[in-house]
Amino acid sequence: MSAHRGSYDPNNPVMLQNTIRPISIKNMDGKSPRYNQRPDSVGGSLGIDRENKHQECCFVLLLKIENFKEHLAEISCCAWLSNIPLVAFLVGILILLTVLIISPFLIVSLIIRGYSSISLNNSQAVEIIRAQSSWPSADISLHVRSLKSMIPPNITLCKGYGFSCTNLPSLVIGTLQRCDGVEDCPDGSDEIGCKLCHTTVNCSSSTHGVISSRHSMCLRGYRLCDGNVDCPDGSDEERYCRKECSKHEERCGKTSICFAHEQMCDGDVQCKYGEDEKNCNGKCHGGALWCEGNKKCIPKWQICNGVQNCPDGKDEMVDFLK
Repeated sequence: MSAHRGSYDPNNPVMLQNTIRPISIKNMDGKSPRYNQRPDSVGGSLGIDRENKHQECCFVLLLKIENFKEHLAEISCCAWLSNIPLVAFLVGILILLTVLIISPFLIVSLIIRGYSSISLNNSQAVEIIRAQSSWPSADISLHVRSLKSMIPPNITLCKGYGFSCTNLPSLVIGTLQRCDGVEDCPDGSDEIGCKLCHTTVNCSSSTHGVISSRHSMCLRGYRLCDGNVDCPDGSDEERYCRKECSKHEERCGKTSICFAHEQMCDGDVQCKYGEDEKNCNGKCHGGALWCEGNKKCIPKWQICNGVQNCPDGKDEMVDFLK
């Protein structure tokens, strides 16, 4: 039987050699001449050449993608890619590219929504403030507070803000009762760390066993030369107790107690029989206040302490003390 175009003869060995075989992408070569012609006995034409060129481009692209996959599989962390089919790898690449393209637009959209919500909240807050401003005003008497209502009940309206005890802040003592030689606070905090004493007698204090001249220990006159050492340096039993007094000092009667001239008429009795507080005649020292009613000096720490010491109450009069 003669060979016609499109016919098949099983006894013809030429036809058996030209049968179509399976093609592997790895074994493809873009430069091989068999990609440029069809594996049959039909002569090439212009349409067939164009089809072969399109197939060649697809095969080359697939070959490059598979080579890229094998290159990634050589990395230790991506060895699992060698078991992934090429089609699944292509789908994964497309999904990844889609996510990378959409992500910037999604982030920008979220930022714009955030700014919109913030501006909305601010506008609502402004509306609330405006609504409150339209409320009726309260009685002016409710806004006025007296000075007495803002001061602790156990202190008078005298100069200074008083001292609040460390362990009992609700207990406030007067300014002049701070560092006056007597502990008014339960914890004695009003006599600790004194830089200025309201008494005319003082000595260097001790902090953790170390005598310091930066802070003073305040003493009342009756603690001088009483046989008890009160000052850390013992000066209350040494400096004021001498057989001979200097020309700037006075002696308490026939005792060995010597006191300075400025300690006379200070309201603090230092002599046993009060010789240092006699014959003051309206002249007081050390911040003391002269009381005409009883003809004596009121010590500084008794001024504005909430107790009337002068018969006319002058020591507690705010107008007089200003």
